[in-house]
Amino acid sequence: MDIKIKEMKQILLVLNVMLFCSLASTVTAQKFALINMEYILKRIPAYEMTNEQLEQLSKKWHDEIETPSKDIVQSLIEIL
Repeated sequence: MDIKIKEMKQILLVLNVMLFCSLASTVTAQKFALINMEYILKRIPAYEMTNEQLEQLSKKWHDEIETPSKDIVQSLIEIL
């Protein structure tokens, strides 16, 4: 019984040391950089053109959905 507890303590010690070493290495290895993607993308003409097209398409789809939904709401109000 004593031998199993001793082995378990050794295994836990080894696992804790491995965990500590892995965490210590990741803390020092992390590097951060802030990138202003808006600044970069604004200087790409294709992005600007595509973004405008996407906004137009989004507005068109919104308008296509908005009209029938207003009609449905109005119909429900009339029914109730």
